[in-house]
Amino acid sequence: MGVAEHLVMNGIIMKSINFEFLRDNWPELASRGGFAEQYALPDPQSSLVKLRSFRSSIGMEAKMVNERFVEFISAYPALTSTQVSFLNLLNNHISRYGSIEIEQLYEPPFTTLNSDGLDGVFIDEDMVENLIRIIDTFRPQTMSWKESLNDIP
Repeated sequence: MGVAEHLVMNGIIMKSINFEFLRDNWPELASRGGFAEQYALPDPQSSLVKLRSFRSSIGMEAKMVNERFVEFISAYPALTSTQVSFLNLLNNHISRYGSIEIEQLYEPPFTTLNSDGLDGVFIDEDMVENLIRIIDTFRPQTMSWKESLNDIP
């Protein structure tokens, strides 16, 4: 285990110049960004090693995203080719960006398969609900205003 991993696992926060906006939803990612900033200028070789480590952890998330879509496809073996193409677009988007807003499912590239986006491709309400549940598992967790009151000293 490297220094950065040890400090992050023990709750030590590394402030970042460029990644603080991530702290609310992804504190570990923000800290890792801070460590990367510290390594980048003084030690470029270490920075490359850290970048490779970070990239492999992103790859594991992409694998998890893919597994959720494979489960969905297995649950609905009679999917049309258009539905599978839509799922592939969605899988690729979440794997690349980490999440998606429901509104985006009614915009390109999703509307290239059907002008009505999600509603035009999936008419079965159970399918749509299960698909939205999958999407929700990859959305950043935010605190409600009541939960945030607990953080006030």
